[in-house]
Amino acid sequence: MGSQNLAYFIRKFKVYATYAQTNGILKRRIGDSMQPAHHLNQPTALEKAFHRDMLQIYQRAKEECGYNATRFLQMVANDGGLRTAQKLLDTANPSDGFVELWKNRRLDLSMENLVLNPKYRSLFSQQEIETAKERLNAYGFTPPEE
Repeated sequence: MGSQNLAYFIRKFKVYATYAQTNGILKRRIGDSMQPAHHLNQPTALEKAFHRDMLQIYQRAKEECGYNATRFLQMVANDGGLRTAQKLLDTANPSDGFVELWKNRRLDLSMENLVLNPKYRSLFSQQEIETAKERLNAYGFTPPEE
């Protein structure tokens, strides 16, 4: 923000601060955002493994079914595997990708099936687990036993 724009902003909103004070605030905020990564919540080893398996089901669907789930891949890349699964489970209806896998008779490659893997269940709420089970059952797929 140039000094003229800053002066206009201060007059417009009747903020009484000197340029030095404002500049100091901006420097502190920028500095805060540049903290080393160890200050941020890092994924656990289990979350990393789930993320890798989400990428693997994408790859397998592409290779084994000819289904290129680009939107799914974008979500996993942007939000991570765990957050993507949580978002998809928080919707009323299954995703287009789920339906496409059903058409190919490959719900074993669905995110819902991965969520029900005993290895990963601790990452999800009981409601998320129930949603995954219900979707798979509604489409005639028997999820793995506990």
